[in-house]
Amino acid sequence: MLYNFLKKIIRRKNIPEVEVVSEVVKDDFIGFVDELNCSYVCGWVCNQALPQDRLVCEAVLSSAGEVLISSIANKLHYETIKSIGDTSCCYAFFIKFPRILNSAEQKEVFIRVKNTEYTVPFAPNLKTDFQPFLHMAMDIVNNCNLRCPFCLYDYSSTKKTFFMDDDTINAALRFLPFLPDGDFWFSCLHEPTLHPQLIDYLAKVPEEYRKKIFFTTNLAKKLPDSFLNGSLTQGCITLMFLLNR
Repeated sequence: MLYNFLKKIIRRKNIPEVEVVSEVVKDDFIGFVDELNCSYVCGWVCNQALPQDRLVCEAVLSSAGEVLISSIANKLHYETIKSIGDTSCCYAFFIKFPRILNSAEQKEVFIRVKNTEYTVPFAPNLKTDFQPFLHMAMDIVNNCNLRCPFCLYDYSSTKKTFFMDDDTINAALRFLPFLPDGDFWFSCLHEPTLHPQLIDYLAKVPEEYRKKIFFTTNLAKKLPDSFLNGSLTQGCITLMFLLNR
């Protein structure tokens, strides 16, 4: 009551408001973190004792105690929380991280209400994958070493083989964290083993993302044993065969 009375006096006298830190009880808070991925975190939180207030939420790394960024919980409208607080449904926060977090950092992030010890709990169905793309398709060469009769590509006008360069592959690999498993098509139309740096390019893929890679090959070109026996291509290759009867 005193807090609301003071706010009215401040408004009447046109005195700038200052942040008021009042004693809070953890049981007064309610909310959930609904989504937390490498790029952003979102959810909602409300202080039921002071439902007119909008709380400032901090994204914190637990190991270092580093506050990555903070944001006020009033930016989104959640229809699912009509019965909470003042029934405005505007208790949600959306916090975009200042950098893309690695997998270890993502696991350490928690959301804390500023000036309190309250940590917003994770929802039971917390979403942790940020995958705005269905798939990505590319080829690291423009040619093939066979001319299979069932091939959908017409190579009659292909007179020279071009190879993807380092800058292009490095730029493409930045999309890996944002794709479902098996949907980064490393090569799907032409023959990737023609590229002299194929193994080097596969080695650029972090181990945690290799299950996202897919490519086809005819294996007609002689390759070192390490190509098939190593971990670089495990689970990545689809073999295409033509069976003559």
